[in-house]
Amino acid sequence: AVVSTQSTGMCSKTTLFVFLVFLSVEGAARVKRYSAVPIHLCRAPQYYNCAQTLDCIHSQYRCDGTIDCPLFADDEADCGAWPCPEGAVKCSTTGQCIPQSLVCNGCEDCPAGDDERNCTSHYQGCRGNQFYCHLADTCIPVARTCDGAPDCACQNCTQTEDEDCLKHDHVDIYLSEDEPLYNLTVNLTGYQQDARIRAQDWTVHSDQVVYLRPTVVSLGEARCGPSTVWIYEGDQEAAILCGDTFPPWRRGYIASQPGSSFRIHFKYFKDLDDEQEDMFKGFSLTVWQLPE
Repeated sequence: AVVSTQSTGMCSKTTLFVFLVFLSVEGAARVKRYSAVPIHLCRAPQYYNCAQTLDCIHSQYRCDGTIDCPLFADDEADCGAWPCPEGAVKCSTTGQCIPQSLVCNGCEDCPAGDDERNCTSHYQGCRGNQFYCHLADTCIPVARTCDGAPDCACQNCTQTEDEDCLKHDHVDIYLSEDEPLYNLTVNLTGYQQDARIRAQDWTVHSDQVVYLRPTVVSLGEARCGPSTVWIYEGDQEAAILCGDTFPPWRRGYIASQPGSSFRIHFKYFKDLDDEQEDMFKGFSLTVWQLPE
């Protein structure tokens, strides 16, 4: 097995790759996940017996987002109906359990990011997925910025803040057998812009399965939003990147359907410049296809 740990800012994620070999257990904390009880006593509700092995784990490590069963990763499968232990909450799409302390901490710990929704933002009382209208002293959804319809309405306003946008040209990325990999990097460190919002879109084209992996995400210290990268497959939202978090995708990447494209939509809000001038701001993604 190969363990890869990625860390930026306050958030870190460990991705575990299993190649049908026995898991190498490193450190006392890892060993504590396994029980030494005889295999005939390894049963619910206290324990879970990994499929077709003699590995027995404590029940609290079932559906916790970390693979402990080395052959089939069955401790992280079929989690929808698995009850979370006290002090934990369930992710909506996978059913995995995360500690209550990770909810609204600015890092997306659920794959769909539902642990960071409807959270109070650190900025002007708006939620992380909202934009603050300074002149109107109100909050609007981030999705309603740069859409051609002013929403930051107020008396005697001379400008519409939510439409104060710098829109970059759309970029098409074509993967092929000759050029199967592309690294997309947006580095905003020290970047100065007059507009309050910068927006840009990329579309990744291929007639094969497209794989996408984030390598750097630094769009705010620990806060999730408002600066955000949305990733769509067709018209469906596939992932969101924000704050300083790596999404806990089980394989460390997401994959499209064959012949389907990924659209990457990015909005960067000037408000981040008020936090730390010398902090790295930006993100990097790698997209690729496998040889035929």
